[in-house]
Amino acid sequence: MTLRIAHILIRHQDIESSKVSLSMLEWTTEYPPARRSRIAAWQLAESIAERARKDPSTFAELARDVSEDPTTRDQGGDLGFVMASQLWNWPHVLDALAATAEGGVSPVVETEQGFHVFLRRAPPAARRLSGARILLSHRDAPFPSEVAVLRKPVARSRDEAKQLAEELHRRLRLEPSGFQRFASEYSDHLDAERGGDFGTWSNREPTPLSRQVATLDRLQIGEIAPPLETLFGIEIIMRTEDRPRSEYAAGTLQFPFHPQNPASKLEAAGAAERAAALLKSEPALFEKMQRERQSERPLHVVSGRDTQAVEDALARLEPGQVSPEPVLSSTRYLLLKRLDLSVLPPVPPPRTELPSPTQMDLADMVRNAQPAFLRTEFQSIAQQASALPGLGKDAVRELVRLHETGATFTGLAPDERVRAFQRLDAEIERLLGAVAHQQYRALAHAQLERALMTQR
Repeated sequence: MTLRIAHILIRHQDIESSKVSLSMLEWTTEYPPARRSRIAAWQLAESIAERARKDPSTFAELARDVSEDPTTRDQGGDLGFVMASQLWNWPHVLDALAATAEGGVSPVVETEQGFHVFLRRAPPAARRLSGARILLSHRDAPFPSEVAVLRKPVARSRDEAKQLAEELHRRLRLEPSGFQRFASEYSDHLDAERGGDFGTWSNREPTPLSRQVATLDRLQIGEIAPPLETLFGIEIIMRTEDRPRSEYAAGTLQFPFHPQNPASKLEAAGAAERAAALLKSEPALFEKMQRERQSERPLHVVSGRDTQAVEDALARLEPGQVSPEPVLSSTRYLLLKRLDLSVLPPVPPPRTELPSPTQMDLADMVRNAQPAFLRTEFQSIAQQASALPGLGKDAVRELVRLHETGATFTGLAPDERVRAFQRLDAEIERLLGAVAHQQYRALAHAQLERALMTQR
């Protein structure tokens, strides 16, 4: 369920957080200090909302003039397609959007970042969009620590990334034909291996790259957008000619690891290599091993969207063949069995109606993820939750114990995994209390969402 929205943010002197507006992930930026009072900020936001309601077509211009969210201001406040589940922590935001007609402007809404005025856009006419990008990551973006999407760790600051992006954008305006060469030389993302190509997308589908796709939707073919701040860093995006894309279906054996733990990666690699050696002599064991690892769901790979290594491995296989060696993809090693495309389930049409504003999608994440993936991520969640303020040593030990015993999803069917998670969650709520439990839920949602995004 997705919403196409834009916003204007007005901050005030009581705002201390540097967290980027409405981001569940740990995305911070350098806001200039706001000197106005909270009352003055509310009055300003009310006057902006009134102006926007009189003529919603001026919303983007207003956002560029007055919004204090530096990550969206230059794009007219555009947040792209936002999954409703991403807003679970702000049910009053969902309430305001639910009361706003498509094309209309919301009431003023307050969050921990300040006062917001939202424009709820009507979904655009469906079309396919292809793009290439140059990603300049930096140490303040959420994903340098999740180096699985990057060619190598990055040490530059956000300001250095912005300065380099502005310089490259200036040079590309003079030499747009050099975009692939610039991407291969400068981009920090793994898709630099193919000149920055990040695939073809529908402008109506829910995707972690919603802001990038929304940017493509504003461009003509061959046009290059000004630098865009995203979860990965600073991106320069060019819309490219739509073209046919190779598609593959694959059965997988997945061996996930935590990218910040070299021992975890080494252990996953070893397990994948042992499985590959066994399958070389007994390929019929593939499906049995899938059932044991609860990874029966077929993988849909479209060229440009996955890593080049996965695409190349599948291109070398005939249907029914298994990759002879493990393939590294984001935070996991894969053994791939190429399947016929007919095994893929139909893609449901995008939905834009709102769910219950208090409903959270953690259960859906648990239902749809692989058990080995969940085991790794809940270990990380337990470690992070142990640092919640106010927890004594006994509570921390019990929290870790609950995750060790309650977050064992191996051998469970999807609905059984959800029930196991619900039992774990209830135990954690009893241990932590209501306030800390909400912090735990936000932490768990952010960790799972971040980890799932790195697998794209």
